[in-house]
Amino acid sequence: MTQNQISGLLGAALLFAGLFSPIFTSPVIGQLNYFQYDKAEASIVLFLAALSLSLALARVYQALLFTGLGACATLGFSFFKFQLYTSGQGGRWTSTFSDSPFEGINRLTMNSFSLDWGWGLLLVGAVLVVAAANMKGYRKIDD
Repeated sequence: MTQNQISGLLGAALLFAGLFSPIFTSPVIGQLNYFQYDKAEASIVLFLAALSLSLALARVYQALLFTGLGACATLGFSFFKFQLYTSGQGGRWTSTFSDSPFEGINRLTMNSFSLDWGWGLLLVGAVLVVAAANMKGYRKIDD
């Protein structure tokens, strides 16, 4: 196995693991994984992880750059969207609950979310997939 292949396989495995790991924690709701947060974006990352795995097994390392950058872009979009909603700028949440008798509880719930360790797995996995495409030398590692 080459270093590129090991990096690609490990990155794809970390992306898979990160999808089902907690990415947000709230005392009210508990822990949420990526699929519970947004199924569409999680499905995109799942597809990119599966494609990265198959590309690494097929030793098509240059194509891993696109899957890794696609995963990074999707994760960045999800993170930005989360930050937007928890800061009170997400119009859907603030306008829905502005006249509610439970506005204080809703605002407290939105402000109590914190990031969890699943983000680390997702980020390291995406970076490893990108790194697999950019490694030079192709040194073989003995089994």
